[in-house]
Amino acid sequence: MGIRRVSGNLSLEQLTATLGVEETVGRFRLLGLAKGEQGEEEPFNFATFVRTPRGQTPGELVLVALSDASAIGATILEQQGQGRSFLFFAEAFVESQETMLAAFRGS
Repeated sequence: MGIRRVSGNLSLEQLTATLGVEETVGRFRLLGLAKGEQGEEEPFNFATFVRTPRGQTPGELVLVALSDASAIGATILEQQGQGRSFLFFAEAFVESQETMLAAFRGS
């Protein structure tokens, strides 16, 4: 298992792509995401990964920004309807703003 520091200035698309590259290059699977402290430096997030066994690849990672926490139930149902499984709910920095995210994995 490993923890990586990821910029909090990235757009949602850039964050998803960055985490996807970490998964592919390092043979990891994302377990969680958490916002770091925002001090005088740029905001950042902590991404937690676990090693993926050789020959196994995780499905597509999908991050969805939520307007508020009450949207999580409807978002989970919508994404499951598209064949994705729910991974986690997190607060993270996206474009330097605190953002509620739901993470899903495609098959």
